[in-house]
Amino acid sequence: MTTNSIKVYTVVSKEIKEDPDVFTNLEGVFSTYEKAQEYIDHFFGNAKYGYRSIIPTFLDPFQDEIQNNDSYYSISSQLIDNKLEIEICKTSFAVVLSEVGQLRIDEATSEKPLEINLHCFARSEEKAIEKFNNLIRGYAKEHNLHFLTSPYRITDSDQCY
Repeated sequence: MTTNSIKVYTVVSKEIKEDPDVFTNLEGVFSTYEKAQEYIDHFFGNAKYGYRSIIPTFLDPFQDEIQNNDSYYSISSQLIDNKLEIEICKTSFAVVLSEVGQLRIDEATSEKPLEINLHCFARSEEKAIEKFNNLIRGYAKEHNLHFLTSPYRITDSDQCY
């Protein structure tokens, strides 16, 4: 991400607390977390209806990625029979700053395999897979996992999230 972006704090509101990803209104943009919290406390400290969250974000984000002509990729994988099945696509999934370039792990259960996902910016599918493989190697080493990696499949953007 662009290194000289200015960090700001947005206050968003919603009517239903249970759904953390659905916000209905952007209420304000603040220069510090403390000012955003002060706004919430002052006007809505004892409110019975509506819920507010503070979301850190950046002004003019991803300018380097735009200049580099990078695309936004979603990589999903499942560990099946000691083989990591990988799919990649260009995605329109929301950019969640805390998740970009970070593996998202969904542990295996008796009903589903281990899932490892990544959203990242890269110049090509190959470069995105390279980023994914570097992160996977570190994860596998930390968790003492040994598996083969299948050749990746490119999927249509309407089939990916």
